[in-house]
Amino acid sequence: MVVGAADAGKFDEVAGDYTRIAVRGAPDGWLDYGASAGASAEFVPDGVTHGSDTLLLYFTSGTTAKPKLVAHTHASYPVGHLSTMYWIGLEPGDVHLNISSPGWAKHAWSNVFAPWIAEACVLVMNYARFDAESVLGVLDRCRVTSFCAPPTVWRMLIQADLSGLAHPPAKVVGAGEPLNPEVIEQVEKAWGVRIRDGFGQTESTVQIGNSPGQPVKPGSMGRPVPGYPIVLVDPATGEPADEGEICVDLARRPLGLMAGYHGDPERDAEAMAGGYYHTGDVGSRDADGYVTYVGRADDVFKRRTTGSARSSWRACSSSTRRWPRRPSSRRRTRCGWPSRRRTWRSRPATSRPRRPRGPSWSSRARTSPRTSGCAGWSSRRCPRRSPGRSAGSSCAGARPTCTPTRRHAAGGVHPVGVPRERDRANGRAVEVIGRAQHCGA
Repeated sequence: MVVGAADAGKFDEVAGDYTRIAVRGAPDGWLDYGASAGASAEFVPDGVTHGSDTLLLYFTSGTTAKPKLVAHTHASYPVGHLSTMYWIGLEPGDVHLNISSPGWAKHAWSNVFAPWIAEACVLVMNYARFDAESVLGVLDRCRVTSFCAPPTVWRMLIQADLSGLAHPPAKVVGAGEPLNPEVIEQVEKAWGVRIRDGFGQTESTVQIGNSPGQPVKPGSMGRPVPGYPIVLVDPATGEPADEGEICVDLARRPLGLMAGYHGDPERDAEAMAGGYYHTGDVGSRDADGYVTYVGRADDVFKRRTTGSARSSWRACSSSTRRWPRRPSSRRRTRCGWPSRRRTWRSRPATSRPRRPRGPSWSSRARTSPRTSGCAGWSSRRCPRRSPGRSAGSSCAGARPTCTPTRRHAAGGVHPVGVPRERDRANGRAVEVIGRAQHCGA
């Protein structure tokens, strides 16, 4: 355990027979990291280390489920990261800067193993708080040739002046989530290079990526890298398909795949079921073999009965945009909420109605995998509020009767109702929940 001296006291109650090392001073019972400079250069191992022995234990992020403890061996990460080196395009003599915290597996990817294998220089930038201008200054001053950063960092960097670099990096990559097309375009315009996406997990090294020299298709993660037999498996049939869960064929198990989840055989069996390692992510493959990320399997395939499995992650950037506080009466008659383009999208059936805030209201543009891009429903009017009908008239004709809910009537609002309709053209059931309107609006 290596900690700063100020944090050593936090481990007083942590039992275990482990070596305690403190940096910048050592309390009683701790070794001083500074004393390592005077330690002997001789190393005598206490036993034989096998390539299959555990080297690293990393927790997954826990964003979609309880964090899992991933075990990597002396081969899976040190040698398996040949795929990461291939994706980034690192070569001897490169100066590589990676923005990542040491607690994440990505730090091991790009701060240790990939540049180490390539005999490249690893540049580490020390900062207490991220600052885009400082990062750009380091990139220029240190002549960084290869740069890797998560999308969050890229979005902050484009807020600064990218064109001020006299020596921009020749290789730039991003990982963690899909990048906005706007970010990619701005970096390419300023530096003359395109950010290349890649896909991997804590459980593996890079599986899919846009490697140097291959054409980059907007929105695509690229193609499977050498050594990773990627298969898209349809969860309904368990057979390979052009759209399905991203899996690794264990018949040709790649070296970079984890040994397993430490101390959790049940999760091991679940992840390795059916002769595949299941990533839990869904993708689609085009005729050229390029894979496009769709979403998490749990989120996508629950919605197969309500719409296309493909989710529009590109629209996530619109989730913080504010819209006018008082919409026109024409817009108020429609069911749903305003999208980024100020058209209206239908609300997913599981969403809770927005609670009005006083005499006026404000809303955020929102998207949902269930309704994104559903142009056929973006302009439908609520039947109870359609022109030519009074506010209290019933929904006659081909439209089913609206069933008001108590939830809409809470807090002094008019019940608009929940019309349920079926789009016969594609056979998908669509539930449109009317917006609760404030009294007197």
